[in-house]
Amino acid sequence: MYDESKDTWSARAADFIAVVRVMPQRLRQSLPLIKARLGQVPGVLGVAATSTAPGEEPDIGQFVPESFREDQAQMMDVMSVDGDFLPTMGIGLVAGRNFSPDPEGDAPPAVLINRTAARKFGWNEAVGKTIRQYSNATRQWEIRTVVGVVEDFHLASYYRPIAPLCIGHSPGDFGGLVIRLDRTNVRGTLATLNAIWKDIDPDRPFDYFFLEAQFDGQYRSEERLRGIMGSFAVVSIVIACLGLFGMTSFAVERRTKEIGVRKILGASAPEITLMLAKESAKRVLLANLVAWPVTYFAMAGWLRRFAYRDGIGIETFVLSTALALLIAMATVGWQAVRAATANPVQSLRYE
Repeated sequence: MYDESKDTWSARAADFIAVVRVMPQRLRQSLPLIKARLGQVPGVLGVAATSTAPGEEPDIGQFVPESFREDQAQMMDVMSVDGDFLPTMGIGLVAGRNFSPDPEGDAPPAVLINRTAARKFGWNEAVGKTIRQYSNATRQWEIRTVVGVVEDFHLASYYRPIAPLCIGHSPGDFGGLVIRLDRTNVRGTLATLNAIWKDIDPDRPFDYFFLEAQFDGQYRSEERLRGIMGSFAVVSIVIACLGLFGMTSFAVERRTKEIGVRKILGASAPEITLMLAKESAKRVLLANLVAWPVTYFAMAGWLRRFAYRDGIGIETFVLSTALALLIAMATVGWQAVRAATANPVQSLRYE
């Protein structure tokens, strides 16, 4: 799923993507046959080979884009996939084409880049541009031709911003598979895949993980923090309400005769109730004014951990203050109303 607002592919499109972990070298020679066999299983919508699955930290390489000097080399994320990766993952092309069925037909070797890379290099028309990639094996710069631009998608977590990405096609680098599963019978499909895998590789189990679980696991600590903070908030509100109730009771007791005199002089019950409620409201407002800057800096510091985040608007603090006032008034209201409606004669006799 492509999110234009953030220019990034959303992991929700991969709810039922199973990622097979690193495959041994002996199986990589038979990868086309393995893919074909797994792809025939009912419930399997696509199978693709990759060196890096989304959710894992990618490799990083050094590249010199066309019109850049060698001393202006750019660092890019690097991954290698086959021609089935984009359709299997649901990643669309912005421009150009996918890898050809016969990769040998692309000379010089073809690569795909993401939209972030095209934007960083200042390429309005990236297709046909060349990139020189430094090879550690040959210790030389090798020329690559850009044949397509893909939508931005996250290889790592959302803590890390999307970086320029170069996608190549090197079967020797394929270390795993991504398998898109039909939602209707995931359990049954996995059982069939497990049985087939035992025949493909009897020495290794069908070791996989769901892409959704991979991304969710990266934010489990945030969910725990939310639960802890929510519990502390509830306890804090209860303690604050007890404190307000106690202060209101003390204020009513201290001003009992004053309330009686005011009623005899013509003050109505709503006026007295409002007088008592104002004191609690002033305390709540003062507490919020103190809490606002502390809360702002604490939230801003937490949000800085994420590469993509929303700002903290004033409406958040206004709403929280209004809610605090509502809770405070509900807490002290009964005491205020009882004092305001008491018999003034009894109030004047109070010692």
